[in-house]
Amino acid sequence: CPLNINFLWNYGFLLGIVFFIQILTGVLLATCYTPEISYAYYSVQHILRELWSGWCFRYMHATGASFVFILTYLHILRGLNYSYSYLPLSWISGLIIFLISIVTAFMGYVLSWGQ
Repeated sequence: CPLNINFLWNYGFLLGIVFFIQILTGVLLATCYTPEISYAYYSVQHILRELWSGWCFRYMHATGASFVFILTYLHILRGLNYSYSYLPLSWISGLIIFLISIVTAFMGYVLSWGQ
């Protein structure tokens, strides 16, 4: 292991793991969710009360969303701390990915119609 690598280099990997968990739990929750105004609340209640570990998947998905953004901010701050701004293509692509993740998070937030 190189001597200049420390714990701060793990944020990208941790972000990838948490993002994979988000995709997995999101797909599992989407199989039982009904995106219609009159049925959205009842489908969420069905997931929480009647599916095996449905409540766990829902709360894991909700908590994972917070972890994605916390790790994203830590990943960005690590780059700012170590002055990696001399790679403009990396920063522009990272900014685009960050903006896409914010838009995706907003779409996931409004899915349950405020329930």
